[in-house]
Amino acid sequence: MLSDSNHDVAKAVGASRTVMPFAKRVSYLVAADGRVLKAYPKVDPSTHAQEVLTDYKALIVTSE
Repeated sequence: MLSDSNHDVAKAVGASRTVMPFAKRVSYLVAADGRVLKAYPKVDPSTHAQEVLTDYKALIVTSE
């Protein structure tokens, strides 16, 4: 989880909007070493948490 109150990260990853005061809903699953494991360019808040958990569990299993 990352708080980006200055929108620096949003700007760096292309999630910043110039017209609206808030960023697009974009999410990234990031490894402990900083590698982006998966990008989620369109996020549905009602299903996203489960989607990320499922992907995380699949990545853990395949890396063992």
